[in-house]
Amino acid sequence: MATLEQYVQFLAESEKEQSILYRELLIGVTRFFRDFDAFDLLVEQVFPIIFRPEKRIVRIWSTGCSTGEEAYSLAMLCREYMDQHRFEGEVKIFATDIDRQSLESAGQGYYLDSMVADITPARLSRFFSRRENGYQVNDSLRKMVVFATHNLLRDPPFSKQDLIVCRNLFIYLKPEMQNHILSVFYHALNPEGHLLMGSSENIGELHDAFHTVDTKWKLYRQKPGSNPPLLSALPMLRSGRSPAMEPGSALRLSGGSSTRLIEHVAGLFAPPSILIDENNNVVHVFN
Repeated sequence: MATLEQYVQFLAESEKEQSILYRELLIGVTRFFRDFDAFDLLVEQVFPIIFRPEKRIVRIWSTGCSTGEEAYSLAMLCREYMDQHRFEGEVKIFATDIDRQSLESAGQGYYLDSMVADITPARLSRFFSRRENGYQVNDSLRKMVVFATHNLLRDPPFSKQDLIVCRNLFIYLKPEMQNHILSVFYHALNPEGHLLMGSSENIGELHDAFHTVDTKWKLYRQKPGSNPPLLSALPMLRSGRSPAMEPGSALRLSGGSSTRLIEHVAGLFAPPSILIDENNNVVHVFN
């Protein structure tokens, strides 16, 4: 095509080209245990706090998870720590991204030999099964992770999180976007919950909302009571639905099953709430 205008016109008319451009613009650089010292820091500084004996469920949110390497790395560390310290509670790792194709790959849990080079032989043997030209995540590890499509700038966040991991995403965002997402993270965390960012990132203007735990690896702890304002009200999802779960295949429920699932999830992750319609009539009560 001779001009940019011609390409824009072609782009508007071609869903295939839109998909190709979308994939080209996404940045999916990731690997297992990227920056070993950062993961060691979590085990040393964060896990003793969030895996307290009285804790019944530990919630971790891996944002911008791409093809799942970070989420599965966290799951391996959690399982090892749980076994070592005889933690009897449950761990749920929520791994989110805006790219459905990456999430589909993550949900399948298959990685070529070259992609598991940073995993120790002991972990490969315990958490993976050998397949042709690669390795498959075992079911026990896969069940610890829930993959979901999610846009940090638009979609409602997960709540009551003990740890949020958001590494090497902010370097691609404008300051106002960073501040908005950090405010969302603040309110998504449990009191004194932890946030791990990339080594070249920081909390910027929200330094009053977080304590710095480690300056090199950008580990922060939420300051209860700071309550930074959300820069904009969380908008409704354009689709009118919740973020789609991606456990390898779509979850389809209807009728009573769907209602029970929604009530169960709301009970786990949300405070008592009232759902109203546009006329302020009570539609449902979650408690």
